[in-house]
Amino acid sequence: LCQCEIHSGSDQSSAWRIHIKGAKALMDAIERSTRRNGSRPRLLYRWYAAMDSLATLASCGTTAMVEVEDRSQDFSEGSEGIAAYLDDYNGYSTDLSHVIGEIGTATAALRQCGSSSSEQADMLEGVIFTIMERDNNSAPIFYPGVVERLTPQAIQEYTLCNQAYQHTALIYVRRQLRGLPRDTPEIQDLVKRIIECVSSITPSYG
Repeated sequence: LCQCEIHSGSDQSSAWRIHIKGAKALMDAIERSTRRNGSRPRLLYRWYAAMDSLATLASCGTTAMVEVEDRSQDFSEGSEGIAAYLDDYNGYSTDLSHVIGEIGTATAALRQCGSSSSEQADMLEGVIFTIMERDNNSAPIFYPGVVERLTPQAIQEYTLCNQAYQHTALIYVRRQLRGLPRDTPEIQDLVKRIIECVSSITPSYG
């Protein structure tokens, strides 16, 4: 329901936020059930983790904040001890997804208390730079069994997509937490890099 609401383009409605909260309640129930009955549905969890992080980030420019305490329950696969990998469904690394959610949470807290924390911005930028250094200096790591199904071009395009999300996360830190104007070199250089990454990804079918 949340996905359909977003794709419908109904930006005047907050129904998708209601669906996110409903999804969280369902995930809580599934979490309790799978602790007793076995493994968790992987696709469902990675889908929810991405939606949750992006919903928190999307709240940066609205009055309908995602409550900070709502993110205390971590449904990411990293909580199970699985190392970060480039998610073939979302197009960016699983640890970057967590950072995106943290940026949204920090921005919501900033708007609520009205004070900026350069220390928190420094920390989040540092985490993103660490992720970028790791991903840019080695071949991308996918979930076991995924890379064997990908062509070299697909792997390269996943890498470019991941880089675009990394630069986007930096923009959010610098615009929302540091308050930098959009026309500063620190922002425009990232925008140019995102355009370069996206322009190198070719449309495909199937």
